[in-house]
Amino acid sequence: MAFELLEILVAARPRVVPKAELLKRLWPTTFVVEANLANLVGEIRAALGECEPPLVRTVYGFGYGFSAEVTSDVPIAGGAPFCWLVYKEGRVPLQEGDHLVGRHPDSVVPIDSSTVSRNHARIVVLGGRAVLTDLGSRNGTFVRGARVQGPVTLRDGDSIFLGSLPITFRVPDPTDELVLPA
Repeated sequence: MAFELLEILVAARPRVVPKAELLKRLWPTTFVVEANLANLVGEIRAALGECEPPLVRTVYGFGYGFSAEVTSDVPIAGGAPFCWLVYKEGRVPLQEGDHLVGRHPDSVVPIDSSTVSRNHARIVVLGGRAVLTDLGSRNGTFVRGARVQGPVTLRDGDSIFLGSLPITFRVPDPTDELVLPA
């Protein structure tokens, strides 16, 4: 359960996630007291070790946030992408790591649209999963027709809208044979 909490906080960073949202996501069908959440945060802090400022910060009376940048040192076999973002201009491979999507020059998808925010959304690819989080965009991020309110795990074929820009999320089928030109 502590790892699930850490995943939520990392995917939402730098946003502070309200306690009510965390309780609902971690225990959707069970009533638990807030102390359970504090205990999980304690487990995470113990596992990550002492540091100043703490990696998991507490906003008293409100919630928790992850305060560090995340990078991935996990080697990717052959540099192969885990997944792709497909849009009208082409496709963009995503390997493990943190990927900004928006009009910002560091975005993985070069976007020139007034309906897309500079820092619109983030896609974190880690451990065979891709999680999308809206970064407070003005016109919203939508997955499978629903507005993104928190981190959303993406599935192959998901339709994503950044404002009015459509993007499709694709995961290659590992059983497909790779055919190389002769």
